[in-house]
Amino acid sequence: NKATMMMNVKDSFATELRTLNQTTVSHVADGYSIIEKAVPRNFIGKTIVDLKFRNTFGLEILMIKQRASILADEGQDKIVIPNLSYKFDQNDFLVLFGSDEKISEFQKQFN
Repeated sequence: NKATMMMNVKDSFATELRTLNQTTVSHVADGYSIIEKAVPRNFIGKTIVDLKFRNTFGLEILMIKQRASILADEGQDKIVIPNLSYKFDQNDFLVLFGSDEKISEFQKQFN
C-alpha cells in the first residue's frame, strides 16, 4: 500500500542520513550520492544566493546541520532546511545531494 511504501522510503532515507556521520559519501542511487561536509571558510557570512550555489556547483542543499560549537556532540545539532537568504556560519555542516561527478568536483575544490 502507498502509506507503507512512503514509510519504507522515509526509513531508508533516515538510515542513509544517519550513516553520513560514519562515511564521507553515501550512495543513494546509481551515479548519485549524499555528502556531509563542513562549510568551506569562504562561504561563511554569504548566502545561498550570493554563491549561486546550484548553478555554480550543480548540487542541492538538502539541509544544514548547525553545531552549537566544534566541541558539541552531534546529537546537539540543529537541523535547518535553508531558504535562499540563509547565511552560512562557521559551525555549519552542509548535507548535499547530487551526481557523483559534481560531488567529487566539490570535494576536490574544498578539501
